[in-house]
Amino acid sequence: MIFEPKKRKKLVVKLVPNKRIHTQWGYIEPSSIIGKEPGSTIETHLGKKLIIFRPLLYEKIEHSKIFKYATQIVRPRDWGLIVSFADIGPGKIVVEIGTGSGGFTAFLSHLVAPNGRVYSYEVDSKRASIAKENLKNLGVPPTYIIKVRDVIKEGIDESDVDAVFVDIPEPWLVVDHAYRALKPGGVLICYVPTFNQIQRLLESLERKFSDVKIVDHFYRELQSIPTAIRPLLESYVFSAFILFGRKLV
Repeated sequence: MIFEPKKRKKLVVKLVPNKRIHTQWGYIEPSSIIGKEPGSTIETHLGKKLIIFRPLLYEKIEHSKIFKYATQIVRPRDWGLIVSFADIGPGKIVVEIGTGSGGFTAFLSHLVAPNGRVYSYEVDSKRASIAKENLKNLGVPPTYIIKVRDVIKEGIDESDVDAVFVDIPEPWLVVDHAYRALKPGGVLICYVPTFNQIQRLLESLERKFSDVKIVDHFYRELQSIPTAIRPLLESYVFSAFILFGRKLV
């Protein structure tokens, strides 16, 4: 990853020997990067000083051209919150309903490795193909399976899973399928952007799920300038409501 420190701009590129990297700050010869430690400073042909790092997963998704957006994704700012309240980690079995572009699938697949598994369902075959290509380009470990299926009509194959994550417009239509797939006490997570969806969802959870938690998560980043530390105005961002519930027996 190439980082411009003054304006905090990031660019993730694939390093290819003898192939110049063209940027808005001038071009960079690969030889000026190869062999250098992450955190080193390099210069473009115009003399602009930049810093190189190995990209983190979220940077590969948000700052590179290798990740193609078929849909909006579950944003990295929500990843940690979701897996913390659902206790998702190495060895866990997770079902994802709504693969989309595969951003959250990639994170989950890294998280459950090496012995866990992510079973991701996507109703649209074109989106599923894009997600598969994204996961391949991101170098995600082979701990995932993407299935093209309308879960609302056809259900979920897996049973006794640790968590079911739902990111579709009408999550209440898959609550019964999620219930059957989860182990006793397993966690259902639903990612929805409106109050209206939350209301319909809550009605569908009665007598099936308890310990229901709804999180209204806002993200705020601070400006990291010693002489002017304050919130960045563009960092007041709302993503979605995140609902958690645990399966009743």
